[in-house]
Amino acid sequence: MKTAKIAFTEQKRAIDVRGKVFGIPSRTSKIENALQEWETSRRLKTDYENYYSVFEILFGAEQRDELLENGEDENLDFLFVVCTTALDLYNEEKDKITTANMQNAMKQINPLLDKMGGLNAVAKQLK
Repeated sequence: MKTAKIAFTEQKRAIDVRGKVFGIPSRTSKIENALQEWETSRRLKTDYENYYSVFEILFGAEQRDELLENGEDENLDFLFVVCTTALDLYNEEKDKITTANMQNAMKQINPLLDKMGGLNAVAKQLK
């Protein structure tokens, strides 16, 4: 029997906004569900409402209010950068795992593609 040893160390992540550090939460089912609900309704909301929602999902109401200290007068481009950075960091570990899995699959597929390329060359010569 083949046994795969799992070695996983969660990386702590945070963003520093205006000298305040906000910890990025671990990916959990609760947060994923909330983000999926937000994703389905985000087109109906203003940019500010979307950032408000994401910050509350990721950081909670108290830290959301710290991030949005200027309320609706906050610069939306600044909030976009904060929001996308936070979401990128939140998904970073999953993205690394997905990329590694795709690279491993390509290592297995590339030799087959090379062989198929050789077959295509032979087929062209037979025409």
